[in-house]
Amino acid sequence: LAAAMAGLLNLSSLPCFFLLFVLLLGDDITHVQAGAPEDCKAMKPVQGFNFEVEWKDSSKTCTLRCKAEGENYGCMTSPDAFQAAFERAGIAMERSVCQKTSTPSEDDPEHVVVTCPEFREDIDMHGTGKLGKMTLELDMYKEVAIKAVKDLLSPSVSSPSGTQFV
Repeated sequence: LAAAMAGLLNLSSLPCFFLLFVLLLGDDITHVQAGAPEDCKAMKPVQGFNFEVEWKDSSKTCTLRCKAEGENYGCMTSPDAFQAAFERAGIAMERSVCQKTSTPSEDDPEHVVVTCPEFREDIDMHGTGKLGKMTLELDMYKEVAIKAVKDLLSPSVSSPSGTQFV
């Protein structure tokens, strides 16, 4: 086995080694599929939920941002909707690979950050303890997360104008 591994590591077989590496790790290397930028940019605000969305080519990240000011009630309720969408997609926030931090405490959260391999959700009350001052930033790193949010916001037969956040 050692001789076979040594043979794989010589420079003449480097392309074969890289191909083997890609085949073994597959999704971890090619985690953002070709449709991700289009899926990201296709996300549009829906009734009761105003937000901005941005695709960053350099990091292959789709970022959704909202502020709960005014009557943007959808921003206030979006963390629950995103959590449900991620659960349906098989990437629930409660997995062992995810990390959640709440400051100053879990009982009195002013700033909550959930980090998973597919996404990062940052909810900030800006020290007020009031939902009306909340901001949310959702970074999506993998196609499964982008698709889950896009599907949540897309029109369907039962809800022609998309998910209602009011």
